[in-house]
Formats: sequence, structure tokens, C-alpha cells
Amino acid sequence: MSLKFGTSGVRGLNSEFKPDVIKHYVNAFITYARTKIHVHSVALGGDLRESTPGIMYLVKDALKDLNCEVLDCGELPTPALALYCAHKNALGIMITGSHIPADRNGIKFYWPWGEILKEDELAIADRFAELSKQKIRADENHHELEARHLYIQRYIRFFSPYRSYFQGKLIIVYQHSTVTRDLWKPILTELGFMVREVGRSALFVPVDTETAEASITINKMIQEMQINHFFAIVSSDGDGDRPFLCDEKLQMIRGDTIGILSASFLKAHFVSTPISTNTALEKSQCVKKIVRTKIGSPFVIAGMAQDGESKTSVKSNSLSSSRGDQENNNIVVGFEANGGLLLGSDIKINDVELKKLPTRDSLLPVLCCLAQACERSMSLSTLVSTLPQRFTESDVLRDFPIEKKNQIYHEILEGNSFKEKIISKYGNIKETNELDGLRITFESEDILHFRPSGNAPEFRCYAEAQTVEGAKALVQEGIEWLHHFR
Repeated sequence: MSLKFGTSGVRGLNSEFKPDVIKHYVNAFITYARTKIHVHSVALGGDLRESTPGIMYLVKDALKDLNCEVLDCGELPTPALALYCAHKNALGIMITGSHIPADRNGIKFYWPWGEILKEDELAIADRFAELSKQKIRADENHHELEARHLYIQRYIRFFSPYRSYFQGKLIIVYQHSTVTRDLWKPILTELGFMVREVGRSALFVPVDTETAEASITINKMIQEMQINHFFAIVSSDGDGDRPFLCDEKLQMIRGDTIGILSASFLKAHFVSTPISTNTALEKSQCVKKIVRTKIGSPFVIAGMAQDGESKTSVKSNSLSSSRGDQENNNIVVGFEANGGLLLGSDIKINDVELKKLPTRDSLLPVLCCLAQACERSMSLSTLVSTLPQRFTESDVLRDFPIEKKNQIYHEILEGNSFKEKIISKYGNIKETNELDGLRITFESEDILHFRPSGNAPEFRCYAEAQTVEGAKALVQEGIEWLHHFR
């Protein structure tokens, strides 16, 4: 499998990030960007994967070959880089494989106003050209410090009115190898929380916020350390654009639940979200307008920009907190099932403004959930229970031949094995949706969704049901059924 654009950015095996290929993509991005805007500076950042420094070295080389000023931001979260791009009116390149395994990596490209879209990816893919090599010069480190400071202060300033609600509550920070690991503590302590850091790793840990692997690891760690009476456990994936949040009962709060609560807290009027996210969003009626998209942040960003005619309207609602400030108008957000909140509008709460950042961010949604729970004098588990009782679960079958997807879909719709294994237990199929993968709604209102990965040999399975146990059982049934196609 060669390097190619997936759901977000170019991804592939570490061995496929050859010098000429890396420079080729950088050249394609910069020359394409120069047809749209004046390009002078490019902010560059990366995650903590072992392969990231080498790729960053070659990206610097390519950028300087193109007479671009490199703003080396070092190791930092993807949303922090995006914010710095907007601050500096610069393009951005982030070296990260996000949550995928450590033997892979990726390159994400940013405009000054946010992540590139699918039409930009197609144009960049058409502009491949060979580049010469050039040794890089040492660059000043002040860009890294400035980018981190800008990101940290963004959230200290916005959530400072909630300091009295946060005072004295214990937050566990699961550090592992995420680039946010040294950012959580200065933000949380300044806001009044007590903080304990655990699980720092010298090697890259591919934390996937869409599966239960990280939750199992942190559960074992907390129990072995005998840590009790904490308010929440927080963390992020590798590049810091997907949140990881556990409540006081060590239960992981899924990314789409975090997104719904965040949209409610921010009093959003419109949400763009993929087809795979929890339908509690519609059932809660906390948002006036919703659009469902394909899976991937470029699709969510495009959905955030759609006009009113293409959006699905629902009733206004009441889950927003009882803050005394004036309600925001025309607030647009996006989020995905695996987490990460995209803020598509400037917003003001308690007379403090938060500038838009239309890329996935892990810190903002976690802080929104903490603020909403603390403000309402609730635990996180109680806050989650205020949403309609729809539970999602997901799992992934790795090292799977994704080229068999057509055979799988045909068997679901026409074959006998799916009827015998799944339909016999969950009832007839009420509705199908092939916007992204194959999503099946049964007469029982349970949902099962099969989708091949766009950048790895993996097949994902999502489920939604009225109970946690039901969702887990349905995912397990789906994964077991997929095993027959290996």
C-alpha cells in the first residue's frame, strides 16, 4: 500500500516515507497553495512517533528548497498547530499518524483558516513532482514556545470564569506518548483543578479513542496505583486532536457523546457530524440543525459550510446550561464518532471570546464536559445520563483484506449467513445507508455499521443500541461475522 490521502491527510507505512516522496507531497502542497494565496511562512509540527523527527527533517528541507520560512513548532497537538497557523496567517504541515499503529505515520496539510478539503487533496495529488535534497539550517526554538503558549492561554482564558466550579477537584492525566501530555497540567492547575499525571511512556503508544484498548489500560493502571475519588481521567490520541475522557467510575465517555455534550454547552445552533455518530444528537434536540456526512474531518468541515437547505432541522432544546450570559447565535460546530471538536464560529461566553478553530481538537471538548458537569453540580457519569439512552460501541478487525468489502456488502443484503447470524437475533432490516460503508438500522432500532478503513488494512464495525450491553453484543456479533471473510 503506497502513501495516499485517507480520511485526514496522507498516510502509510513508515517505510513508504521516502525522501523523494515526502518532498514530492510538500512541493505539491506549496505550489498548489501559491495558486490560491501568497505563501511566505509554513508552521511545522509533529507527534511523538519514532518516525516523526526524520519526516520533519525532510519536510523542512523541502520547504526551504521552496523558499518558505519554516516556523518549527516542534512536538505539539494538531489543533495547536492549526491555531498557530491562523495566528501567523501561515500554512501548516503536521506530521502525525493520529491513532493508527506506530509502524505508520502521516502528513496533514493546513490553510491559515483550517484543514484542507477533499478538492484540495485531489489538486495536490495531481501536482506530484520530484525535489532535490538540501541540508537544513538550525531554526530558532521560539516558534515552539510561542505556539504552545498561544494554545495553553486560549483555554485558560476561555474557561477561567469556571474556576470556582473546578476548585479542588482531582483530574488524572494519562500522559502516554501524546503531544498534549505536558499541556494538560498547566491548563488544569491554572483553572483550579488538582492534577495527577500517570502513564508517561518513552515509546509511542498508538491510543485509538474509538476502541476500548486505552480504557482497559488506564483502568488497570488506576487500580494498581490505588487512586480513588477523582473527578475524571483525561488524555488525547497521539497528535492531540481526539479526546480521551473517563468518568469517576472509570467508564470511558465516547467521542460522539463528548461532542453532543460540548455542542450543548457551547449552545451551538448547527452541528456537522458523520453518519456513524450517536443518534442521541437528534433525540436530545439540543441543536437546531444537523447534517450527516461521510467519516473524516474534511467531510465534516465541508458539512459545516453547507447552506440551510441541505441541513436536517430538529427542534430547539434545553440541554444547554443555565448560564446567565446572552445565548450565542449561529454557532457552528462539528465532531466525529471518535472524538475531536471542530469550532466553526467565533463564540463568546461570559464575555470571553473563543476564536474559531475548524480542525479536530481534544482539549476543548474535554474542558466543555468538565465545565458543564461542574457548573451543574453533577458527576460526569450523571451528566452523561441526562442524554437520551442510546449507546454506541465500536471495534476494529486489523490485518483485514478491505478489497472484500463488496462481497461483504452483498452478503449482508442478499446472502444467508448474515440472516442466520444477525437478522435472526435483531429483526429485519428497516433501513440501509451507504453514505460511508454500509449502515443498517434494524426494526428493533438497533444499528450496525460496517466500514473499511481508508488508509490501513482494517475493517471497522460500529453499533448503536438502547443499552451498553446491547451495543457491545452487537459489535461483537458483527466482528465475529466478519472473521469468515479473512
